[in-house]
Amino acid sequence: MKLTEKIEELTKELQLSLKLLDKFSDLEFEKDRWNRVFYSSKLANEQVTNADFTHSCGCCSDAALFVMPYLVYEEQKIYSEPYQIIIGRQFSNGGEIPNDDYKSTLKEHNIPDIIIEQVKTYFEENKPHFEENEV
Repeated sequence: MKLTEKIEELTKELQLSLKLLDKFSDLEFEKDRWNRVFYSSKLANEQVTNADFTHSCGCCSDAALFVMPYLVYEEQKIYSEPYQIIIGRQFSNGGEIPNDDYKSTLKEHNIPDIIIEQVKTYFEENKPHFEENEV
């Protein structure tokens, strides 16, 4: 890549960041353990409309399950603050187990009902896979 191309790319990133910061004055720049980058803002919490779901670990059969509520602004995902909220855990035989208090946890962070419904649907579609002798 030529230096002029790199400067142009960085200039565009800076312009986008300034535009996002103008809209979300508390904007944070987050990185997870895999060095994926996320923008997050507490100002976005009440406005989020979508959610991503991810686990804390890809190799552990009982890894924590996070919901990552977000909205899209200027073609960029702006996540809630915190950007990852623990709502349950992966079940060792497959599926997910919700935390009993996941709804109140989301409410504590001012996450709207539309996201709580998405989480509820996610759990309904990913029920734990119990073996017959475990029930």
